[in-house]
Amino acid sequence: MTGLKAKIGASTFVYLLYGLMAGLYFLGLYTIGTDDHRYSSKQLILGFFAPPYPWYVGGKTAYRYLITTPQYRRSEKICLDAAQEKSVPRRLRLDWCGCLASGEDAKQCQDNMMKKYLRMRP
Repeated sequence: MTGLKAKIGASTFVYLLYGLMAGLYFLGLYTIGTDDHRYSSKQLILGFFAPPYPWYVGGKTAYRYLITTPQYRRSEKICLDAAQEKSVPRRLRLDWCGCLASGEDAKQCQDNMMKKYLRMRP
């Protein structure tokens, strides 16, 4: 009887694992297709032709939704939309809006960005 319980428990775990993997995969595909602030058209093509990439994006998106508040995501989205209208480059736009959405002062964010991007230049 314990063998049957172990089989049922193991199969339930496997089905849950398969469900989690499928959910992350489809979340990743959806995110790549709809989030134009974070993902470019090259990454969209990569998502459809390189199967591990949507799992990575899905995991990253799920983690982002778990650690950030709805207010943070809303304020970041407003900032990202405004920065995109001003043609700010993608990486700088994401870093800047993430800093502002976290509640830091604009001057402090500017100093952080200057340090980061000047350090990156040769």
